[in-house]
Amino acid sequence: MIRSAATKPLSALSIAILSTMAIGRILRPCHAFQSIAVRRGSRINIVPSSSSPAPSNLHSHTHHHHYPFQLYSTDPSDSNKEPPNDNVARVLFLGTPEVAATTLRALHHHSQTTPSPPYAIVAAVTQPPKRRKRRGKILPSPVGLVAEELGLPVLSPEKARDADFLDQLEREIRPDLCITAAYGQYLPKRFLALPKYGTLNIHPSLLPRWRGSSPVQRSLEAGDNPVGVSVLFTVSKMDAGPIVCQESVVIDENEQATTLLPKLFEMGTKNLLEVLPKVIDGEITMDTATVQDESRVVEAGVIDSSGGG
Repeated sequence: MIRSAATKPLSALSIAILSTMAIGRILRPCHAFQSIAVRRGSRINIVPSSSSPAPSNLHSHTHHHHYPFQLYSTDPSDSNKEPPNDNVARVLFLGTPEVAATTLRALHHHSQTTPSPPYAIVAAVTQPPKRRKRRGKILPSPVGLVAEELGLPVLSPEKARDADFLDQLEREIRPDLCITAAYGQYLPKRFLALPKYGTLNIHPSLLPRWRGSSPVQRSLEAGDNPVGVSVLFTVSKMDAGPIVCQESVVIDENEQATTLLPKLFEMGTKNLLEVLPKVIDGEITMDTATVQDESRVVEAGVIDSSGGG
């Protein structure tokens, strides 16, 4: 479904996301092409939680055991807790940097404040803790910190292909749907086969242009305008899955990657929230989403870690 829309009044959902994400930029609905002017302006370690408990089918816009990973959770059995009812999809979130933490917070807020939400986030997966500064403390990633704050179990495998990690997902997490946002690791076929609704990814480019690790920097380097964000199903090949939704945005000529990346993830999160019910209902599937045109693929080689993926 393709559309071009002017600025609209904020809906209740948009207001909730703005409050949750605390970034303060206006979000547009995700139904079709929109154009938005952006102005400058290996054992398990248990750490006590800090908190308790353009085709027609394209929604497009221009606008305990010993595990080799760490679990940060008040109780490892938390991941076995069932959603409020059997009709609620179990969602596993994967991400690492601050932009992904913002997405996690928005998704969790939406699932907690929406009447009869179709999903519940049951756990988060993120990169292992790192030393953030020279001689500094080894700290969890931004996603790990936010998940702890929200009372979610957190898994941080060294590699997503680790057999014990995948066993844990199959036996205890049992995701119906996975959502990735700048997670930073390749997901093996065994992982992708787990969720019955598939895995959705927020990628900050207008795919198939700029597949890879540094799409935002490559877009700016090439002088692309508009730029944008895609929500797509994840397949084995990087960023090559069918597209569910896209949104583009016209940017200022002096826009920088450090400011543009959060804006794109903001847009992508809003779009993701809009399509989630349709994915869970089966209206949007891997088969109905739009296949990417391989003739238009442009690769986005690594520049640095701030460009999303």
